[in-house]
Amino acid sequence: VNLRGIFAVSLLLSLGFSFFTTFFSYYLMHRFGLTEKNIGIIFGWVGIWLVFTQGFTVRRLAKKVSSQHILRYSILLLGIAVPLVLLPDNPWNVMWINPFIATFQGITAPNLTTVVSAQAGAQEQGEILGINQSMISVGQMLPPVIAGYLSTIGTSLPILAGGITVLLGWLVYISLKMK
Repeated sequence: VNLRGIFAVSLLLSLGFSFFTTFFSYYLMHRFGLTEKNIGIIFGWVGIWLVFTQGFTVRRLAKKVSSQHILRYSILLLGIAVPLVLLPDNPWNVMWINPFIATFQGITAPNLTTVVSAQAGAQEQGEILGINQSMISVGQMLPPVIAGYLSTIGTSLPILAGGITVLLGWLVYISLKMK
């Protein structure tokens, strides 16, 4: 059982994804001059994909593939997909990339919780899941401060930092030995 390693993965994924979510709107406004309405349309599109992923894809995958195996790929693909939003020259082309981010995050989050739960004994489930949630909360607190500074250097840096941090989480994950 490597709970410290799993907690580190949860922290890194939360940090990375929070870098992305915290500054994605700012990036879209700064890079493309999008309005709140335009950004709302993009977030609505992401929401549709999250609902599809959670309601359909995750359920189908869970019946066929172990959570540990799914995470080997979903975390990697999330870490690759996040910085891809920096490539389009047209804001509406970002909408082709966002479904991948929504799908990989939508697959990763519940499967990571499953793996955390599986690493804990029956008597410590609540405590372990609580610690994991604390790691996720810490991961959501820090990026606004750090990303604020990074954005003064370059508006794409918070999103790039998000992708790199998720990839670091993937490296930690694949190095773990699990039961």
